[in-house]
Amino acid sequence: MSPRSFYPSCFLLCMLAIAGSIFLNGWGSTWSAIGHPPMQPVFADMRTVQGGLISEAQGLDARRANPGDPWARRMNYPTIWLDIGRAFKFDKETNFLAFCIAMVSVFVMSGIHLLRRHGSPHLCLGLLSSSTLLAIERGNNDLLVFCLVYVTVLQLSGRGYWLPFLLACGLKIYPASLVIAIGISRGLRPALMWALVLTIFGITGFDALVVIREATPISAGMSYGWPSVSLMFHENLIAKSAYFCGLILFVAGISVKLSSNSGLVGLSDVNDPAVRLFLAGASIYCSTYVFASNYDYRLIFLLFCLPYVLRQNGRFWRWLSLLMLLAMSFYWIHMLKTNIAVHVVEFADLQSLDWVGLYAIPWYAVDHTVKAIIFASIGGVLLMQVAHGMRRRSRASSLI
Repeated sequence: MSPRSFYPSCFLLCMLAIAGSIFLNGWGSTWSAIGHPPMQPVFADMRTVQGGLISEAQGLDARRANPGDPWARRMNYPTIWLDIGRAFKFDKETNFLAFCIAMVSVFVMSGIHLLRRHGSPHLCLGLLSSSTLLAIERGNNDLLVFCLVYVTVLQLSGRGYWLPFLLACGLKIYPASLVIAIGISRGLRPALMWALVLTIFGITGFDALVVIREATPISAGMSYGWPSVSLMFHENLIAKSAYFCGLILFVAGISVKLSSNSGLVGLSDVNDPAVRLFLAGASIYCSTYVFASNYDYRLIFLLFCLPYVLRQNGRFWRWLSLLMLLAMSFYWIHMLKTNIAVHVVEFADLQSLDWVGLYAIPWYAVDHTVKAIIFASIGGVLLMQVAHGMRRRSRASSLI
């Protein structure tokens, strides 16, 4: 069996096995068995939209107060999601479940298509990692955005890319960073046009963006991004500054290494599907790393980077691909260390859990360091792509 058939079949069989186990053994038992203690009711993240409709009926803004959500979480999505909830009648549980199942199914089909075009064991493992499974278990709408971004990348060589791109930007904020990929792939003019359009929308909806930002929780664990790193260090300004300076130096070092390395395969071929996938994944990961605290399910966009990274030669790239898979599996490691800590507390009959917090700090440091290395590495490649594109356009204009 060829890789184009083998890896998609493995992924599909695993998804069907999970679905079958849910049908036979129940939601909670299935997810707990694979290391994902679930939140219930099912598809917990989408419940903020369902609950938002209840809160809205009470005259409340679900982005500011959302008592309709089972956990009273504020809805940190654009209000178009309330329109979607009304259109699909989320107040009826069967309709809500049907929408979430359809969203997961579309994501699975996108994963199969991605594996058929760029099949590899790394990509298959990434699609079965804890980050991917967490997004599925929570029913997070990043799954739908992932599919829209993937369609955008597939259509970049034609004129139809604008529709999925606009839909993705309407559903979430961060797909706006795809302007970087558009600029490198299609040229400066369309990138500036889209940047202007999105800036106008951002200015007119600035208040809504602020509310969404305030409603988005910041977490040090099971997350990535500079705000998460800042929370990990709390008020320790010296440690935070040292970490930040080290990260900047690492980015600079990676950029210098790449600029002196003429062996980057396919750097100039912006029409290569793997290069375009990388541009999309790197743009989203790097922008979300800088500006937001993101739960680990958003690491699914690193899947777009893997085909290009795996194509490169050298030990650095092999290690980078493994670090990506490690980052996407940190949720399992987090759950393992939590279970160990709980059992130690029970065994030792400890009265205080203060030491458990100290025990977690090294794990958080390793977690965030791995994700920072990934940020520096793919950010360096992205900078090289931008610089190469500028040089290419400069040579083209000099010939005119």
